[in-house]
Amino acid sequence: MNSSSFEPYTIITTVQPLLMLWVLAISFFTTLAVVAVLSKGRSWYELACFFLLIFVATTVLGLTGAHFVMGVKWFDVQVITLR
Repeated sequence: MNSSSFEPYTIITTVQPLLMLWVLAISFFTTLAVVAVLSKGRSWYELACFFLLIFVATTVLGLTGAHFVMGVKWFDVQVITLR
């Protein structure tokens, strides 16, 4: 076995759970407000679809905004090799 073919490495992950919790809470209540505005004359499954789509969109926008605008990484993976 060639010693150069095997390089030990370490993977370090960092998650910001409090940031994710805040973004999810803001997205949830924003979504409720938007769906409440759109709710007149709609059936329950249309409202459920609206809620899911808007919730996912606002969550992605919130986490992307936190990452790129504020420079806060909500999830980070670092690979360290020992050479």
